[in-house]
Amino acid sequence: MLISTLSELRLHLPSNAIDRIENIQGNLADSERSLLTDKLGLPLHNRLVEYYRSIDPEMFAQHVIDGTYTSNPWEELLFLAQSVIVKDAMCAYVRQNSISINGAGVNVMSSSDYAPADDKRLAESVQSFRANAYKSLNNLLKLLEEWAKAVNTPAAIADDTQASQSDTSRFGDTQASPSDASLADDTQASPSDSSLSDDTQASPSEPPLTDAPAGEDTEAPAALFEPALPVIVSLWCMSRYYYLDATLLIPTCTVLQAFLDIEDYRDRFIRLLPDLRFIQRHYIEKTFGEAFVEEMRMADESDPLLFDVRSLIVAHLKVRTTVLDFDKATKAQAHNETVSLRDSILAAIAKRNAVPAEEQAQDMTAETPKDDKQRTFRNNSEGNKMFVSPMLV
Repeated sequence: MLISTLSELRLHLPSNAIDRIENIQGNLADSERSLLTDKLGLPLHNRLVEYYRSIDPEMFAQHVIDGTYTSNPWEELLFLAQSVIVKDAMCAYVRQNSISINGAGVNVMSSSDYAPADDKRLAESVQSFRANAYKSLNNLLKLLEEWAKAVNTPAAIADDTQASQSDTSRFGDTQASPSDASLADDTQASPSDSSLSDDTQASPSEPPLTDAPAGEDTEAPAALFEPALPVIVSLWCMSRYYYLDATLLIPTCTVLQAFLDIEDYRDRFIRLLPDLRFIQRHYIEKTFGEAFVEEMRMADESDPLLFDVRSLIVAHLKVRTTVLDFDKATKAQAHNETVSLRDSILAAIAKRNAVPAEEQAQDMTAETPKDDKQRTFRNNSEGNKMFVSPMLV
C-alpha cells in the first residue's frame, strides 16, 4: 500500500469528511493494483512500496505541504502515485458510500448535516474523478519520461512475458541489472525474497532510494542517501509502459503527437502500440523493405522522407485502430492519403536510386584522358604503316 493516513488522503481530496482511513482502504488497494502497478511495472512498484515503509507518512505529508518533496525523486514519485490511487478509488467509493447495507436491507445514506446526492450529481462526480485520475496518471508517466531522457537509459519496452519473468529476479534475488551497474556504481542487489515480502523491512544493502544528503534529518536509513534517478529509471524500463520503443518509426508519444492529436496522453500511446507495430511490419516493411525501414529508423528527424513515412503510418492508423474514434469521413480521407503518400514515397525512393545509376553510367562512358605525345590514326597520312599477318599473305 502507498497511502495509509488521513493526512495523505487530504492532500489529494481536501473536501472529504472521512474520519477513518480503514473505511476506504479496500478501494485504495483495488485502484493501486488495477491502475497503477502495471504503469510503474512490478519492480518499480515494489521498490516504491519499500521506500514508503521506510519513511514516516506524516512527515512525508508535511514535506508536500512545505513543497520540499520535489527535491527527493522518491517522494515526488510517491505523491503522483497517491494522486492516481485516490482519484481512481473515489470512482467506486462515491457510489458505494451513497447507500447503506444493514439488517433492514439496502438504504440511501443521509444525515442531518448532509443531503444525499442525486443520480446526476453522482454520475458527474464519478466522471470528474475518473478524468482527474487519468490526468494524474499522465503527469506521472510524463515525469518518468523526463527522468528517463535525463538518465539516457536503454531504449526498450519489455513485453509482459519478459517483465513477469524478470520482476522477481531483477527486484529480489539476483544482482542489479546492467543499467543499474552502469548508472549507479554503488548499487547493490537486494537480499533474496526480502523486497517482495509484505512484512519485511528494506535492507541497507539494497539499491539507493533517495537523493537526500547525508546530513539531512529524515526517517530513511542513512545507507539510502544516494542518487535515486538511475535506480528509478532502470526499474521502470522493465515496464511495458516505458516511454520509448526504439524499434518503431514512431517511437514515443511526443513523436505521435506531432502527427495526431492524442492530447499528449501516454496511456493512449501505449494502447496504440499494437496497431503501430502491425502497420510498420505488414504495411511499411512489406511495401518498402526492411532495409528502408532500418534506414528511416536511423534517419535524422529533419529528413523529409521520414516525415512522409510517419504520415503514412498515421494515415493507416486512422483507418485501422479502434482505440481512437474516427468518423467515416476521416477514415475515407485517411485511406486516400495512404495511396497518395505510398506513391509519393515510392517515387522519392526511385528518384534517389536513379541518381547513383546515372552517375555510374556517366563514369563508364567518360573519355579516358590521353597522353599529349599519343598520336591518333588518320587515314592516308604520311608515315602510316600497315602490318599484315603472314597468314593473310
